[in-house]
Amino acid sequence: MEYINIKGLTTKVSDISFGTATSTLEDEAKIHDMLDYYVSVGGNYIDTARFYGRGSGIQHTEEILGRWLEKNDNRSKVVI
Repeated sequence: MEYINIKGLTTKVSDISFGTATSTLEDEAKIHDMLDYYVSVGGNYIDTARFYGRGSGIQHTEEILGRWLEKNDNRSKVVI
């Protein structure tokens, strides 16, 4: 994994981010597995946005990500 600097951050972030735009509760276990793998290969940059999880209520990005962070106790290891 390669890392880049983003102005305003002191932590270098992986040049490949993990996108969460289509996170659904039905796929939560799969998403947790994918996040585990992403971090295991050096990823540390998780892409979220203000509008993810809004609208129809199908997407629950923050809930899924929050449970994954709590389960793994690794909030200090990722940039969101």
